[in-house]
Amino acid sequence: MKPSFALDFRDGTVALLHRTARGWMAVGQTEFGSPDMDEALSFLRSTALGLSPGGVATKLIIPNDQILYLSVHAPGPDAAKRRKQITAALEGRTPYAVPDLVFDWWGKGDEVNVAVIARETLAEAEGFAHAHRFNPVSFVAVADNGIFQGEPWFGLTSVAPQILAAGEKVDRDQDPVRIIGRDASPAEPEAAPVRIEAPVAPAAPEPEAEAAPLATAEPQPDLAPPPEPVIETEPEVLPEPEVAVELPPQPAFVAQAVPETATAPAPQTLAEPAVEPPTAPAEPDTAPQVAPA
Repeated sequence: MKPSFALDFRDGTVALLHRTARGWMAVGQTEFGSPDMDEALSFLRSTALGLSPGGVATKLIIPNDQILYLSVHAPGPDAAKRRKQITAALEGRTPYAVPDLVFDWWGKGDEVNVAVIARETLAEAEGFAHAHRFNPVSFVAVADNGIFQGEPWFGLTSVAPQILAAGEKVDRDQDPVRIIGRDASPAEPEAAPVRIEAPVAPAAPEPEAEAAPLATAEPQPDLAPPPEPVIETEPEVLPEPEVAVELPPQPAFVAQAVPETATAPAPQTLAEPAVEPPTAPAEPDTAPQVAPA
């Protein structure tokens, strides 16, 4: 069997990954030491059970800063001799005794690439995953490009026999874990230019339609001048009220002359008759009052 889930300890977080037909997908993650880390891990496990009601089994991805990658001269020629040659080459290369190390190698020539990790590091990762009930069954890594071909494999966990069914064994993956979301992110900018070019294609036949708008655009500038003359006529009307301001005093005197004088004398003298008629009737009004007394 191959585990359907992976618990990824890289980048200072604990991330749960789910194996799908398309590849590994991230279910969720939480940071080490966060106040709600236990609750977050419990939620991730519940989510995993929802995705795989038959049970959860995980492989643990160890971060590369806990792994020693090196090149070792191990010509073999068989696997057993290569293992002995690598074991001898690791003497004094780490602070640990060789029996306290676990290693995997890759290569067919005299020089092989080796990935080495301390057993106590594996035990810490296993204890963490087992305490949170993620059922860890194996240890792996994701090496940087060129350092190691395939997925570094560090064997089974100590609790794997309790998790696996009778006679069941864990098969290692040839390819390292690749998260779909991370690998798909660079592909998105490439899709964007395609969407930009798509609208450009229909724009080619539109030049013919653009000639018609240009013809319609020409009458529009012709329509623009008419409003301008309308604006110019308004200032012409403004000086006329100024002339009308000088005229009101003349109609005021004419209004007094119209009821008191006939139409014939009005055009001959407009200023003097207008003043004399109001004073003439005032004298007869005082004269009759003095006579009766």
